[in-house]
Amino acid sequence: MAKSKKNNNNNLIPDWFDKNIPSREEILSLLRSNKEKLKEVDLINALSIKKDTSIEKLKKRLFMMYKDGQIYFDNNHNILLSENNNFIKGIVNYKKDGSGFLANEDNLNIFLNKKEMRKVFNGDVVFVKKIRNIKKEKEQYIEGKIVEIIKHKSEKIIGKITKIDNKNFLMPIEPKYISNIIINDNCLEEGQIVIVSINKQPTKYSLPEGIIEEVLGDINDPQMGFKIATKKYNIQDHFSKEVLKESNQFTETISNYDNNERVDLCDMPFITIDDEDARDFDDALYCTSDNNSHNNETWKIFVAIADVSHYIKPNSELDKEAVKRGTSIYFANHVIPMLPENISNNICSLLPNKKRLVIVCELLVTKTNLEKKETNIENYKFYKAIIRSKARTTYEEVNNTLLNYDVNLPIQVKENIRNLNEACKILLESRKKRGAIEFEFPETKIICNENNSIKEIIKKERSYSHKIVEEFMLAANNCAAKFISKNKGCFLYRIHPKPSDKSLKNLESFLKSQNLQINQYNFSISKDINNFLNNIKDHENFNVIQIGCLQAMQTASYNPDNIGHFGLSYESYTHFTSPIRRYPDLLNHRIIKSILNKNTDIENVDSKCYIKLGAKMSEYERRADEVSRYGNNWLLHSFLKKYVGKSFHGVITNILNFGIFVTLDNVHIDGMIHISELEKINFKYYKNKNYFYNKDYNISYNIGNKIEVFIKNIYPEKGQVVLGLNNL
Repeated sequence: MAKSKKNNNNNLIPDWFDKNIPSREEILSLLRSNKEKLKEVDLINALSIKKDTSIEKLKKRLFMMYKDGQIYFDNNHNILLSENNNFIKGIVNYKKDGSGFLANEDNLNIFLNKKEMRKVFNGDVVFVKKIRNIKKEKEQYIEGKIVEIIKHKSEKIIGKITKIDNKNFLMPIEPKYISNIIINDNCLEEGQIVIVSINKQPTKYSLPEGIIEEVLGDINDPQMGFKIATKKYNIQDHFSKEVLKESNQFTETISNYDNNERVDLCDMPFITIDDEDARDFDDALYCTSDNNSHNNETWKIFVAIADVSHYIKPNSELDKEAVKRGTSIYFANHVIPMLPENISNNICSLLPNKKRLVIVCELLVTKTNLEKKETNIENYKFYKAIIRSKARTTYEEVNNTLLNYDVNLPIQVKENIRNLNEACKILLESRKKRGAIEFEFPETKIICNENNSIKEIIKKERSYSHKIVEEFMLAANNCAAKFISKNKGCFLYRIHPKPSDKSLKNLESFLKSQNLQINQYNFSISKDINNFLNNIKDHENFNVIQIGCLQAMQTASYNPDNIGHFGLSYESYTHFTSPIRRYPDLLNHRIIKSILNKNTDIENVDSKCYIKLGAKMSEYERRADEVSRYGNNWLLHSFLKKYVGKSFHGVITNILNFGIFVTLDNVHIDGMIHISELEKINFKYYKNKNYFYNKDYNISYNIGNKIEVFIKNIYPEKGQVVLGLNNL
């Protein structure tokens, strides 16, 4: 057996390995690109191989390629490419343990071992040869051998510079890249975060090599997470000159045409209700009792939404940019907006005492019997209007007004707030009766200092005023869906499928493990889920049980085919109330205005276009969530580094066969106790009960248990908080 030696990446390299010999892929590429037929001697000359030992090794490689069916020799000793139909084409997918599998059209379970994965990057397109059938984790697999790389997935890789034996290597941040990358640049410092492109692909016995494309900065920079996230997901954090030029042409001046065409509501005391640090205000509210109603519990509500579509025209530079972004992205200390600041924070923002163009959804809400209806909304209508907000209020100010505290707001504004409160009570009753699910998770707010580092983490209170705004936005969105649907316009519903049968089965198993009685509930009905949550609010593991219910939910998305909204228990729903920060809302504004203007073009829109657009907007929404989470988690992990070695109380929120996940109290960050840590003190994982148990002390760790841990280490680049278990 040939002796081996270890390289700096702990890969075994045989002593006979000759880096001057081209890989199989390089040989195949040369044969494929050459118009003339090549013999062995032609190949040797083309590759400039001089040493006799190297020539012998090349011949051995050619023989092995012939044996594997990649090449064959004709009668004139020319080397020809085989057309072997037994090879399977597919895309390489990485697994966390370093092995991989091949995604292929025939849906065959093809396993690639760790040695095979050294040859490739995640996403490479390859030909694989079947080696043998194997049984792994109670499933049958075909073990494959990569015989040819057809196409490398050429993408830039982000990583951290580390030095081994005074040589620079890139440690990729994403786990899908399983090997270090050689960097032939000695000017770099350890700990720098850089972006590289690959200039030499990996082989079974050699690491890939890369060249520096961009240096992002030091790993200890708290803002590094935001920089990586925007690069990783290809997010633009600035606008082009063309987009800014188009944005800056708009002014606050309202034309005579708009003054005459729109309903003037400037005398109504509209208010905006937002967080203290909000900068864009795209919705304003006004509520009054309906004098024309015989029922003294009937309220007329005006939900005014900024008319962004007046400025952002289809196929304009601003529109093209908004489609690319899909949504604004919110971080702890800044925002990457969908639209430039002149639009989002000025022209379209419903600032106090400024005339602004809006689309109004006017609702009539009555306290009536709900047995045959999903809402208390008796009537609604949409129209174009002009408003002048009377006050920019905060959630705290609205709460204090309702508590009759001394708040410095005009009398008209206070009366509006009280009316909104009365109308909201009716909508909340409607919500309860139709069975919309209401999760109540504890939230935190990150407070940053002037250096954009975390100053403190505080508990974020969800007050009654939040519910006021939420209920009126939901009502307006529901009315928008009905209005567009009734007028035959093809558009994007906001849909939410009910949980899958598998998810429901897993949920029920989890709830039974918490010793809960669930036979009287049907979890495929949203009302039953909400009733269940209301009935167990005092349970000591309520938050963990909520997480279990939430994990059973499917993801909401945009689609022209309506299936209703399971979570909100609406038969139809869409997004209308946030056109400054969400493109589907802007699109619906255009459709509503087309209906109001009796423009029949909306009926001729191909639904296939909306299917594609809905899929894209749903993808961009998920992307925004991932980018925001990545950046904020890096910031949090950087902040928590000073607590390494410190103890925390927490709750076990998940258990898998490789460890225990714990949510730390106060900071609400998740960390993990790895199984290796647990095995040191004789804890064993029992799959049938999904818990860790120590026979010596008769102690078990279950989901929902309170636990005391300490922070052992933090790796922001990996998104990992490593926890240790305090003494039993």
